[in-house]
Formats: sequence, structure tokens, C-alpha cells
Amino acid sequence: MNPTTAQEMAQVLNQRGFVTHSDYSLGQDGDFGRYVCANEKLLRKHGYSGGQLLPWSTSFRLTLAFDYGVVDFDNRPPDDQIDNYVLATGSELDRSGLTGGDLQPLLIGLQYRCDCGSVTDVHPGTIPHKQKILPITQIDALCGVCKRHVPSPSDTFRLFKGYP
Repeated sequence: MNPTTAQEMAQVLNQRGFVTHSDYSLGQDGDFGRYVCANEKLLRKHGYSGGQLLPWSTSFRLTLAFDYGVVDFDNRPPDDQIDNYVLATGSELDRSGLTGGDLQPLLIGLQYRCDCGSVTDVHPGTIPHKQKILPITQIDALCGVCKRHVPSPSDTFRLFKGYP
């Protein structure tokens, strides 16, 4: 694991309490949890301050959206929060159960594809307060290029992958 990835992953773990293989494609397929746990000292060197890291998987809870990762034992989020994150970042927005208010703590934003061909990223901090209680599939936006109304998001993006 390179130092830049270790620093970013440490920040995500400190803020959210888990990381997934789809967040970071490290290690061999299926070994992500063990790989990250084996690098816990490096993560601590780069700012991770949580508890022991433990591998986890959604395989026994989710059949269509599957992911695995590590959780902070001391700051472990509820399984349904992890499952909803996996669904939303796996393009299953309608099944995720997330609302606009759930996005910031999970460090994800919404992407909108317009008929003009452009993709607009909407940071969770810019979602109007009245829309934060809505399911994410009901949050609309304006195209960043042509300003047309886009009624629902098509995907999510991670705030920690090149976004402020």
C-alpha cells in the first residue's frame, strides 16, 4: 500500500468506520480485508486512530450487491448502513434506502446524467435541506452544462476519490 492511499484510507476509516474493496482495489480479489488488516500499522502511521480493524463481507446479507472490506471495531457502523452504502455505490440506488441526509456521513455524492450527454456531480453539502429527507432516487438536480432539470441521479461518487 502506498503512503498516499494509506493516508486517504486512514481518513476514511476515521470518519466513516469502514472501507470497501470497491473503494480501493488493493490486494488480490477476496483478500482485501486481510490485506488492509495486515497494513494496520502503516494506516496508523498515516493517521488512523480507531480500533482494531476487522474484515467483513456482505455476502450473507446481500445477494445482488456484494462487497467486502474492513471495519473499525470501536466505531463499527450498523450492518444496514454498510449494506445501503454497498447498494448505492453498486448502482442500486433504488434498493439502497438512503436519503439525502445519509450521504455526507458515508462520504458519497450523487451523479446525474443529462440528455445532453453531460454528467453533473452533486456534493451532499449542496443538496437543499428540504430534499435531505427524500430517498436519493427522488432528489433532482440541474444539469451543470445545459441547466436542464434531471429528475433523479444515475449513480454515486466517492467524496474521497479526487473530490474535496
